[in-house]
Order: sequence, then structure tokens, then C-alpha cells
Amino acid sequence: MKNLPKLAAIGLAVVGLGTTPAFADVVSFTWNPSGSVPPLSTAGPFTASDITVKDFAALYFTPTGANTFSFTERAFLPVVNFGLNGNDVLTPGLNGSLGATPYGMFADLSAAGNVTCSAGTLASCSGTFTSANYTLYGNPGVNPTPSFNATTGLPQYSPATTVALATGSLASCAPGPDCQNSVSNAGFVPSAGLTTTFNQSAGQSGFFVFPPASVTLDLLASAVNSTSEISCYSTTAKAACGAFLVAGAAGNLPSGAPAGSVIELRVGQNTSGRIVPGGGSVNLVTQVPEPSSLALLGSMLVGLFFFRERRRNKGSMVF
Repeated sequence: MKNLPKLAAIGLAVVGLGTTPAFADVVSFTWNPSGSVPPLSTAGPFTASDITVKDFAALYFTPTGANTFSFTERAFLPVVNFGLNGNDVLTPGLNGSLGATPYGMFADLSAAGNVTCSAGTLASCSGTFTSANYTLYGNPGVNPTPSFNATTGLPQYSPATTVALATGSLASCAPGPDCQNSVSNAGFVPSAGLTTTFNQSAGQSGFFVFPPASVTLDLLASAVNSTSEISCYSTTAKAACGAFLVAGAAGNLPSGAPAGSVIELRVGQNTSGRIVPGGGSVNLVTQVPEPSSLALLGSMLVGLFFFRERRRNKGSMVF
């Protein structure tokens, strides 16, 4: 996954009505590195509308039919910078930049899904995610250095003093431009889009200045990678990797590969072992009720008025 989702989310959502959420415009957010618990940096708050990340990931494919595979993915996604309306945002301290004590941010993602491929290889595939879970971390100091474990083939990073800022999982939403759930290798260009929930961790309201925890957040992310950023390993034959670079002959999967897997793709490592990460963008988007839900929402609000109850909306994030 090369281009990570853009973080964009704030708004009113109807929760528990049995409807599928829809999404509206991308919105800006304000985060404060010195307001986290414990603080990430002496840096003050900044406002942005999108996030750029790098991507180090491993995907294992297991045959489920003549031309179908299930896959599992593990990804390490360090934040590179923030932007606002197409311009870079000055974020002192981020990844060691001048102006404040250094800090880093990264996401640790695990996902799974299914794809259908032509001729039983990865030459041309398309499919969807069936699950995704992540934690967004802050790190007092620069981001840890990623690498790939020699036994498992999974991305890993050196020890770091991390602060859990937010978590999320695969969102339930109607497919469309603002709800991504796809993986593909079209024209030998691998790409993926993922929409997830976004829930701030307990005690981190000082970091997430705006939008506050009382509104619904959805995180939208997308990634496109070139074959130069991907290594492919296969237990069957090099042809199974399609047009991807092949790092070795058949039988080259690590000994710790999941049982039944026959192909591994590593995003961020080429055949010579060099780290050449992909990347992506993330946005926060407004979640709004479907039109058919508005009448029911009105009647619910009347009831809530008389009972003087309050309901807090869940947050959500998209990758």
C-alpha cells in the first residue's frame, strides 16, 4: 500500500438506526503533541486536513480455489508530514524537525481479505478486505527504523517508547468514493483503499483538540505502489508472482510464513534488500445520516429531549 489514507472526519452521525453511514466532505483537524498523556513533544497544536505516510507491509496469499486467494497483511506506517488544503503544514519536532523536542507518529496495521486473480497468479487481481485493525502511536523521539524479520518476513521496528493515541477497525459503509474497501493489481500497478473507524484512546483528549471525542470520525486511506517497491516470494514458481520483482527462486518463503501460504509480497523492500517504502494519504471525513433516516432521527430527538439523555457517537477511521 503506497499511498495511505487521508485523515478527515467530523460531523453528526446516526448510530444504531440499522442504516449504513454515508460520508460527506473532508474536514480539518487540530492535534496537540504536547497535550498527549504522556506528552510527545514540547510542540504546540497544529491544524491539518491530510496526512502523508510511508508504507512497509507484508502480504501472504493462500490458495482457496483455482484462481482465488485469501490474504493476510501486516503493515508499519510511519507518518511523514501533514498538509492543509494542498499545502504542507509546519509541524515543529515531527521526525526531528527544528523548533521543538522531536517526536514521531506511526500506525501498526493488521488486515485480511480475499482476491480473485487471472490464471492463478498475481499478474492481475482484485478483491476486498474482510478485516482490518490498527493502532496509531506517538513516539517521544524520532520514529523507529523498520526492517523485515528474516524468519516471518513481516515488517518490524526497533523498540520505541510509544503512546497509544487511537485505534480503529474496518468500517461498515456503502461502497463509493468516500468508502474504500478494495485491493487490486491492475496493469501491474498494485493499489489498495481502506476505510476504517477512528477512536481516540482513553485519556488522549488533550491531543485530539478538534474534532472532540463527541463527534463521529472516519479515516479514509489509499495507496498505490510501483513494482520497484515490492519483492515477491513464492513456494511454487517465479511465474506465480506475475510482473512483480522476484527476490528468489521457488521455496523462498520464510520458515515462519503462515501455514498454507504460497506467495508473499513485501512492500518497502526490493530484491537487493534495500528499503524503498511506498506511501499514501489519509483524510478525516464527515459521517452523515442517510435521507431515509432523517424522520426517524427527528422522532428520536424528541424522545431524547423528554428523557434528557445524551448519546455519544463512536469515532471511525479509514485506511
